[in-house]
Amino acid sequence: MTWLPSILPYVGGGVFGALFTYGVTWVREHRRTLDAYRSPQRQAIGDILTATNTLMVRELESRTALLDCVAQARTQDSLDLSGEQLIATLAAMGIATLEAERAFQVGTLTVVDAPCWEAMGIAYVDLTRIRVAMASTGAGATELQSLEEIERYVEQIKGLAGRFNESVLGLVHAANERVSPAENLWNRRRRRSARRRISEHNQQRLAADSPRPTSTD
Repeated sequence: MTWLPSILPYVGGGVFGALFTYGVTWVREHRRTLDAYRSPQRQAIGDILTATNTLMVRELESRTALLDCVAQARTQDSLDLSGEQLIATLAAMGIATLEAERAFQVGTLTVVDAPCWEAMGIAYVDLTRIRVAMASTGAGATELQSLEEIERYVEQIKGLAGRFNESVLGLVHAANERVSPAENLWNRRRRRSARRRISEHNQQRLAADSPRPTSTD
């Protein structure tokens, strides 16, 4: 057994090498598995964000079209909501809400991360409030009878759309924290440092843009 001590360093080196290789492989495969778990959720949330942006554009267009009708009615003493362009604009708003509804329905089948799922539920409630407000006016605001009703409707939808957009931004923030692409520890630290530098930069810009008190002398 005099040869045993002489081979122990080789055996120990082989074991250490095998453990090191296993550790590196496990980390790589774990990151790959984690990203495969997160990727469909990111896609679903990205579709929700796209549908939300489309909805916000349609809301602005419909608001502008309705307010133009109000301004025209005040100058001509006649309210006309039967124009083809107005009807097409309001119809596009309705279609956008349906597309957002579809994106959320797909999201319920895909998003499983608890914080993201909760943020998605909050945003969906706000979307439902928009659809309820639109349905309560009949055929997409074309059945409103007075200028005051139209203005109230426009302000209501504007406020609801703004809250919905904020809720979706909350969902995106949760997704950034929970289902962003899997990364190594070094890059995670670099992103954290970058986030801190961006925050400091924004604070400096806000301080520079804030109005300075004028002297009373």
